Amino acid sequence: MPSSFSGVVVRFVRACPVTAAVLVLAVALAGAEAFHRATLFDPLGSRHALGAVEELKFKGEPDLHGPLALWEGEWWRIPVSAFHHGGGSAQPFDPVQWLHLAMNCLALACLAWLLEPRMPRLVYLLFVLGATVVSVLPEFLLEHLAYGLSGVACAQFGALLVLRRRDAYVADVLPPPVVWLAFGWLLMCIPLTMFDVAPIANVAHFTGLAYGWLAGQVVFGRAATRAGRLAFAAAHLAIVPGLYAATHPVWIGRYHWYLAGLESETDRRVERWQQALNRDPGLARLWLLIAEHEFRDGRPIDAWRTILAGLDANRDFERGDRFARRLWRFLRSREVLRQQARQILAERFGPEEPAWRSRLGIPPSRVEAIADLRLPGRAAAGAESTEPDVGRFRLDQQITLPPVDGSRDPRNLTAPAIDPDDPSSAVLGRPL
Repeated sequence: MPSSFSGVVVRFVRACPVTAAVLVLAVALAGAEAFHRATLFDPLGSRHALGAVEELKFKGEPDLHGPLALWEGEWWRIPVSAFHHGGGSAQPFDPVQWLHLAMNCLALACLAWLLEPRMPRLVYLLFVLGATVVSVLPEFLLEHLAYGLSGVACAQFGALLVLRRRDAYVADVLPPPVVWLAFGWLLMCIPLTMFDVAPIANVAHFTGLAYGWLAGQVVFGRAATRAGRLAFAAAHLAIVPGLYAATHPVWIGRYHWYLAGLESETDRRVERWQQALNRDPGLARLWLLIAEHEFRDGRPIDAWRTILAGLDANRDFERGDRFARRLWRFLRSREVLRQQARQILAERFGPEEPAWRSRLGIPPSRVEAIADLRLPGRAAAGAESTEPDVGRFRLDQQITLPPVDGSRDPRNLTAPAIDPDDPSSAVLGRPL
């Protein structure tokens, strides 16, 4: 058995040297990653240390995270990531990672056995390198971290779909049931990802499949002409702007937040924050940072407007609630600012204003001044009472009692105006 297995390995290496080198590199990286986790504590992670794109946190800003090394311009991490394999365990041996690696290696080896000997060696090498980049690049443009060589395997399968129409042996090994089974697996991976059963790089799969089919047409099919090959080769130039876009994703809000952290001037930093929020209002922390900056800059109304906009976009932002309550305590002591703040609150939340007033501890702008007063003999004009000596009055209207104790002048019990922002204006026991 050992000699038989070694014989198969030797024949495979001789027939498919490029694929064999790819498999050795993938297995070596998985082993190096396991050794790195077992021997070193690296806060940035083993995959990052071994050249892959990894989710990192910006120092001093725990809410800011992303592929920061990629945003620093390290584009080469994209193709290297394809040679790593997924897994989320911090233990040296991650069974998910090794299962992913084993499945991809088996698929690559089986497909390469049919494809690599039928292509010129240099052409196949360029094909594998192209499939490596082209399959995973769209994942990074979509803010997905992609690991594994399954995109390359799909590219091999796409090329074989063309070859099987012209090669009887390949058609015999890949009959229609096998082809449909492969397509079924690719389609089944979509709901597995949608329902969080498994994180599968579906975009890489279908991009690799399309790339392989085009390559197969150029090498084996109808486009196997000088013009077709030149056009296919020229199309690879699109990889350059693609890599540039992946390292400069200006459409991502967190990327502008990351750039803001590199700015030394406060005004430029705030401008970057605004650009980040224009692209992603869900960055709750930035609303707070801008509001705090505006308050320190002597613009409390601007800070109020900003934090309310942030709360509107992030309804469960507790830190924003706390800042808004503190800011209101500052604004309520200044009549002009208090009125402006109330108006901004009403404009921002409309029918929801009462709920937000309650949430932020803001009293209503108008208090209905009604009280039950016990008066002698229902003496007050306009009183409505269900008992002989009790009247219900609006305290903001004239309440006059006839003179008593020998006085010639009537008594005026009209209450002073109630100020919602002055709790002492309607305290129990305040003399009328």
